[in-house]
Amino acid sequence: MQTILIMSGKGGVGKTTVSIGIARSLSKKYNVGIYDADLMCPNGPRLLGMDEHSRIGTGIDGGMFYPIEYEGLKVFSTGFMLPQDAVMTLEGDRRSLLLKDISSRLDWGDIDYLIVDLPPGTGDENLAVIESMPNIEGVVLVVTGKHESLDDAGRVLAMLHDIPQDIPVIGIVRNMAYVCCPKCEDKINLFEDNVNIEDELDNTVIGTLPYKNLTREDFDEIADQIDVFCSDAAEGV
Repeated sequence: MQTILIMSGKGGVGKTTVSIGIARSLSKKYNVGIYDADLMCPNGPRLLGMDEHSRIGTGIDGGMFYPIEYEGLKVFSTGFMLPQDAVMTLEGDRRSLLLKDISSRLDWGDIDYLIVDLPPGTGDENLAVIESMPNIEGVVLVVTGKHESLDDAGRVLAMLHDIPQDIPVIGIVRNMAYVCCPKCEDKINLFEDNVNIEDELDNTVIGTLPYKNLTREDFDEIADQIDVFCSDAAEGV
């Protein structure tokens, strides 16, 4: 199993949408799991189209958690653990401990890729999940073209440099980049702050996505580049 972390500096940049799109694209060739690890706003089940009453059971052998099989994916979300309208009011340290416990007790079985949708930012909850994840191959960083998004993405990169795991950045996905004119189909740029994302963040943009009307094919090139990155890493290239 190769683990890919999907991260962002800010909320609202479409990180969960990108996580699901990558997972679905990879699942065309591989056995894939997706882990929605956001305790505060677990939006994965809704974006996947899962029944809001879906729940996860605890395994009888050693208290393990088991994901749900859904549309060719293995899925686990922190949202399975509470009613949809419930609020997680634990203090920060307790949230981190809970996430670390959940992450370390998930049984994904025989899968090729695990896509982990982390909470936005650089908090302790992210560190707790990262410490508990096996075989982390790299990070995909989701941004928009706004200066604020890039500033916060830079903070995520700084965090990755500071932790001992030495996790490489696979690349950057620029989300909500444009819409297509319904009449002429020309691309109209959104959130255009006249910035060069690759220069600002010193990393390669591996995908540019529209604001809406996304298809599974929109994520194929991103998934292919992740696959090549992981294959090269396995071969020591």
